[in-house]
Amino acid sequence: MVFPGGFLPTLTLLLKSMEKSTGGRLTVDSVSNIGPHYARTLREWRRRFVSRFESVIVPALKAEHPAIINGPEEGKRYRSSAENGYVGGALFGLKNLTDIV
Repeated sequence: MVFPGGFLPTLTLLLKSMEKSTGGRLTVDSVSNIGPHYARTLREWRRRFVSRFESVIVPALKAEHPAIINGPEEGKRYRSSAENGYVGGALFGLKNLTDIV
């Protein structure tokens, strides 16, 4: 889940809410499935995260949260957890987006 506790409304709910709240003044011209684009976005985020992990992320974590990364093992554990989140989030997000959109 990308946003824990978040709510992803159905397309029908979105359209009905827009119709009701604007009194019909807002018209939906087209609807697109962003699933394939979102998957690419997650892959790019992951690629950039991994490529900058040691040079940017670790120093930032050490500066802001020194208790998180005390040595190389904590860094590896954090990176592994974050990478798993990208993979799990991508698969989970695609399933939900294609089911709804």
